[in-house]
Amino acid sequence: MIMRKPMQILAASIAWVGMAGCAVQSTGGEYASDALRERTGIEAGDPAAEQFVMPSAVALDDGLTEDEAVALALTNNPEFKAQLASLDVSSADVVRARMIPNPSLSAVLGSSWEATLTFPFDFLWKRQGRIKEAEAIHASRVQQAIQSGLDLVLNVRLAHIGTALAERQLELAEATAARATRVNRIAESRRVAGDASGLEVSTTTAEAAVATQDRMRARLQLDAARLVLRRLCRLDDAAWNGVLTTSAVPIAAAVDSDRLIRLARENRADVRAAGLDLEAAGARMGLARTEAFSFAAGAKATEGNDGSTVAPAFALTLPVFNRGQADVMAAQGRLQAAAQLYQARLDQTALDVRESAARLTTEAGSVQGWREAIVHELEDALARSERAYMAGDVPYLTVLDALRRVVEGRRALAEAEASVQRAAATLAHHVGGEAVVAGGNAR
Repeated sequence: MIMRKPMQILAASIAWVGMAGCAVQSTGGEYASDALRERTGIEAGDPAAEQFVMPSAVALDDGLTEDEAVALALTNNPEFKAQLASLDVSSADVVRARMIPNPSLSAVLGSSWEATLTFPFDFLWKRQGRIKEAEAIHASRVQQAIQSGLDLVLNVRLAHIGTALAERQLELAEATAARATRVNRIAESRRVAGDASGLEVSTTTAEAAVATQDRMRARLQLDAARLVLRRLCRLDDAAWNGVLTTSAVPIAAAVDSDRLIRLARENRADVRAAGLDLEAAGARMGLARTEAFSFAAGAKATEGNDGSTVAPAFALTLPVFNRGQADVMAAQGRLQAAAQLYQARLDQTALDVRESAARLTTEAGSVQGWREAIVHELEDALARSERAYMAGDVPYLTVLDALRRVVEGRRALAEAEASVQRAAATLAHHVGGEAVVAGGNAR
């Protein structure tokens, strides 16, 4: 009885502390998914699903849009889902930091025995620091998962734009091949009539063959672009027939780079992650000096020939040789590195926004020039040269030169329009998401 009462009191005290301090931390995967919906404005399915999931907002009968491709990727891309699943690791570290350590029982048995029950009370002044560090690390991992999702969104949009450009280039190649074949037939009929030389016919035949090869090359490029898009979205041939639905090329308005930089520094997930890493390093710095010191207290019960006795007991680590010098040095290095990395991230953010904004403005101007002047004039020149050739007024080389200029102009226009779309998507990514740009860019 003398021994049992102190042991019961100590056990009850430990249980009470455990109930007061133990809490469960969520994994953060749901938070990351919700954050991506807010930043992209796209409703995706459940990324935790093990099988392929078709989001409710996706209908592929009329073609695959950019937003539908993004929703499919956020729901089914295995690399992104692995990133979300890895959040359980840092979430478990938070739970571990919040847990109360177990008491320790040591005993020596025999004709006379003794038992000591101790509890590590040093956790009382270490626990908050450990929780703060673990929570900051977990929050940083969540932001990194959000950034991975935004990177995936950008890659999907670029893949969709690239596939649409490959489709346009194939259309141009097919039209060019058809026109070259038609001109070759005209040249052949003129040769039969005695109005064209064999050299002229050979030239048109060679140009038709080159155009056919360009068409085959464009077909291969389209197939490769579709494969990339399918892999990102995990779409097989049965789920998607390869048809795209494209949106109009955005017209770039005035871009306030300074305002977008401020928005990016506030909203970019990788910047937030770097700030949280700095916070975690600061928490580790506060813990470093205390890790070398430990204190445990409890009760010791003995029973021998003289009867049973219970006495207080404690164990104290004396920081004589190891005073945590190495822990402090490592913590200082981590803190300094985290501070520099955070500043580097801020600097990189400003550079990314300025470069993408300048590229968007430049490419938009290029599209306007190709649309309004160059391509239209080249097509008129080609039509005039073809009429003149059919009338026998000019040699075929004149038509050939005009045809090449039109083909190059149309390709340049298609590439410029794709460049505008890429620049717009990249700018939105560098600022932190489409919703951030829509809400913060003055137009």
